[in-house]
Amino acid sequence: MTPAFLLSTFPQVLLPRLDPRRPITARRGAFSPPARVVVVGKAALALASAIEETAAVGTRGFLLGPAHPTDAMIAPARPLPWRGAHPGDSPSTAGSQAARHTSEPARAGIEDQPPDQGILARLARAGWQVHRGDHPLPGPHTWQATAQLIAFLTDLPATVPVVIVMSGGASALLAAPAPGLSQTDKRAAHAALIGSGRPITDLNVVRRHLSAVKGGGLLRPLVQRHSPVLVLALSDVPGNQPHDIGSGPFCPDPTTFADALEVASSLAGFPPRALEILQEGVAGHRPETLKPDEVPAGLWTFELLGRPDDALTEAAALLEAQGQAANRLPWPLAGSPAVWANRFVDAASRQAVPVGVWHLAAGETEVNLPPQGPIGAGGRASTLAVTLGLALAEAGHRFDLGVLATDGRDGSSTQAGGWLTTDDLAAPDHRRAAREALGRFDTATFLAERGRAWPGRPSPTNLGDLLLIRLS
Repeated sequence: MTPAFLLSTFPQVLLPRLDPRRPITARRGAFSPPARVVVVGKAALALASAIEETAAVGTRGFLLGPAHPTDAMIAPARPLPWRGAHPGDSPSTAGSQAARHTSEPARAGIEDQPPDQGILARLARAGWQVHRGDHPLPGPHTWQATAQLIAFLTDLPATVPVVIVMSGGASALLAAPAPGLSQTDKRAAHAALIGSGRPITDLNVVRRHLSAVKGGGLLRPLVQRHSPVLVLALSDVPGNQPHDIGSGPFCPDPTTFADALEVASSLAGFPPRALEILQEGVAGHRPETLKPDEVPAGLWTFELLGRPDDALTEAAALLEAQGQAANRLPWPLAGSPAVWANRFVDAASRQAVPVGVWHLAAGETEVNLPPQGPIGAGGRASTLAVTLGLALAEAGHRFDLGVLATDGRDGSSTQAGGWLTTDDLAAPDHRRAAREALGRFDTATFLAERGRAWPGRPSPTNLGDLLLIRLS
């Protein structure tokens, strides 16, 4: 299997193996009436589909997902391009079938398959409410959907069990400004945060303290009514802490207004009114977010359905089943893409990164948006791919690499990340074009123009970004 074939088909093979049906099925009893189910996040439709297929008749729920077309259910209907890589195969089964791989030409994805829109009709017939929010910035659809969710929860009978199924992206999809903060300032604060390059945990501590619903804001009334709450989550954040997944609307929050103010006070473009609200909280003039000691023991339970480490495990198993050596890097994807890339290049230059081995890392780096000028199509995955490829090329290393957004959509683009080889950046004009693309946040376009983009596609999960790279 050539590196180009492996990279071009990698999402098509990996993503079906990360389907949440198995962990959802294992917990089918939790969804039975009289329990009510709330599913929120970028993977909401896939998760709701799994619940609808396994839950007892009569289960009622509320779905809130993104409006973009790649949030639909994945349903691969034709053979996958790696022998032994089908979703039902175990690593051992896949390994026994991996002596030869198919000679079928590489196809960049399954974007020609229509999304399974039938799940929406089935959910509606079953009595579910289905709503769409805005992403990556909250907007009119988010405000309206959040109000509908609050009404849904308010109408529930006291003590009825509630199951919350969360995935990444909920910070934008589920949002309501704190009292005294306008929607305009809330959106501006969100934009300043995601364009700051700060770690996601820093972003989320500020989001929680500028929100009427995050930081346990939706858990508080359920606790007051003695409703048992089970939170099941797909994590796309380092550490997998409950309060960081979607900024924790249904989870207690151990952080404070002081923590949030420390982060926000250093951000360019942060709205003055939002800063004032954090200052009011520090002064004790605003109530804190829901704290862990405010939740009675046994009333709230949290379980992980999936985490970035799962993507690493599946990717390593797939590579090894094809006779490819795989190794997990000792540091996750986090912080600035340039800093991460320089760290890897430094290790490679010291010969601390073995050649001929696929090295894997998961997480999410943080990108800075250009302060002025037009912004193109890009995201964390494509930015890291171009940044790392450029750094390696300029240092004289030969490489094959790819960065995948496991939710099927990378930032503002319609792609799922992409891949590069040494030859793509060998010429000076190619490297110049890469630098220009980074400067205008247009890395997805750069990859697409070279046939190196993974098309945005329906994904069943959201476990952050996944890097695979091999030096030669």
